[in-house]
Amino acid sequence: MSRLTEMGPGTGVVGNKINAGSDLTGHRTDTGIVQEPELAFHGVGAVHIDIGAHPEKTNKLKRRLWEFHSPLICKILGLAFDEMEEGKIVRKLKLKHNEQFPPASEIHGVLVNASTRPNPVSKYLDKMLEERFELYRKRIEGLDQRDISRFIEERGELKDVPLPALIWFAIRHQHQEIDRIEARVFSTIHAMEHRALRLYDDLSRMLPGDKPENVVGELKGAHQLNNELQKRYTRSEQKREQLRAEIGTVEREKQCLTTTVVEQRQLNERLREDLAKLGGESALAQIESLKEKNDLLAQEIKALTEELVNGQFVANKRVDLSPRSKVIAEDEGLTADCRRNQRDINLPLALNGKRVAFVGGLETLLPHYRQTVEHLGGIFLAHSGKYTQGKQEIEKLVDKADIVFCPVDINSHHACRHCKKTCKLRGKACYFLRSSSLSMFRRELIEFARGSK
Repeated sequence: MSRLTEMGPGTGVVGNKINAGSDLTGHRTDTGIVQEPELAFHGVGAVHIDIGAHPEKTNKLKRRLWEFHSPLICKILGLAFDEMEEGKIVRKLKLKHNEQFPPASEIHGVLVNASTRPNPVSKYLDKMLEERFELYRKRIEGLDQRDISRFIEERGELKDVPLPALIWFAIRHQHQEIDRIEARVFSTIHAMEHRALRLYDDLSRMLPGDKPENVVGELKGAHQLNNELQKRYTRSEQKREQLRAEIGTVEREKQCLTTTVVEQRQLNERLREDLAKLGGESALAQIESLKEKNDLLAQEIKALTEELVNGQFVANKRVDLSPRSKVIAEDEGLTADCRRNQRDINLPLALNGKRVAFVGGLETLLPHYRQTVEHLGGIFLAHSGKYTQGKQEIEKLVDKADIVFCPVDINSHHACRHCKKTCKLRGKACYFLRSSSLSMFRRELIEFARGSK
């Protein structure tokens, strides 16, 4: 086993003993005898390691905790466990100590002293450290122990691996240069301790009202707070960008509305000019008068239709029609109906609940079509004739009807053709009317009622 001790100024190390009469290179000053090959680190707290002979190939046998040099055992335990953890280990293993409430330094010393030789304490700590550092094994897998010792100084890509884990993996296994590796690790850690102590001293003087150990916690809290503030800032930036986009949308909508208002004003101005050309306010009165006349004509048509259906007109009866009514009568064929033979009008007819379907025609005459059918005791069914509603609507209507009337003047060509085809397939009677007038429909309906009687 190699030998490692700390040296003070003016002392030398041979084996595990410190010789006051030796210089820092391991050579005797009183006899001039040179000792076996050794590696010495000079200065305060320097390290002296006896290298000795080594096998040519690296030995990958696992070294146990008590096989490490005691200064490195001290570093690993001190870095891996804090004061609270060390106290729990001492109490769990029931180790003896001088005081009832020993200081942290004494507890640490008890564990380090027990770990320098094989015993239940050192075995327990060896297993505990191996389990704790197993998490980082894959990160250093494939690296030589000399490279790991170099990473202790530089960290670099192994920055996320804790320092005690790097020390552990650097000296855990046998190596042909294990003494040099241990010396390098110890000197590196020793220099880092000096920097850490200087920082600790500066913090102690700068923070007299607080412990320097709490600075790390405060820094973590400040880091978390900074991250939270960064997230809030990011969200605020996103909201600001969103508001900018919304403002741009509102501005564009405002421009569109302004353009629309200008166009509307221009249109209103043109309408005022057109209204002025038509006579101004008097034109509105004329429009209202025409509406009233239109309503009156509609009422007259309704009354005449009811009279025709009930058979109250006679051939030789004189009908006093106003000029307006005569125009409507000529349009609808009512004058011809008035001349219909008394025998044909008064002939008792009845549809006996038959369903009469009407495909197409004028929408304004639909109530009159319906009234004509219902006065003859039938049931009226209607379809607008618009083929955009689909074939199924016409087919359903034909299925329900006993007879179908289809005017060809106001209707869809496709609707007429499909209506004819469907009636033929269903065996239903289908009458194609030359016009959509009420008189034409009434005449054909009477002929159907007379034939079905």
